[in-house]
Amino acid sequence: MEPLGTVSARRLDAEGLLAVDSTPELSEAKAVIAAANVARVPVTPRKYEVLTVLQDLLDIPMLRGETEPEDALIRAATEISTLLAGWRLRR
Repeated sequence: MEPLGTVSARRLDAEGLLAVDSTPELSEAKAVIAAANVARVPVTPRKYEVLTVLQDLLDIPMLRGETEPEDALIRAATEISTLLAGWRLRR
């Protein structure tokens, strides 16, 4: 939703979303905002690198049965933290 511009990175609330699109009901707008907050991916120049880390260290190894979920999550979190720390230093 965020990459498509439906919910901006500025963390709109339900009322803000209704100001942009008045077609949904308030309860639907609240659900959209809640879903966007849960599924939020960092909107940085590193966004696609973060998604690649998740795919390479989490999704693919787990689907192949090459790793346990907890181990994969730890490796992915460490790699993403390193990636984002490097981005913050260059800003």
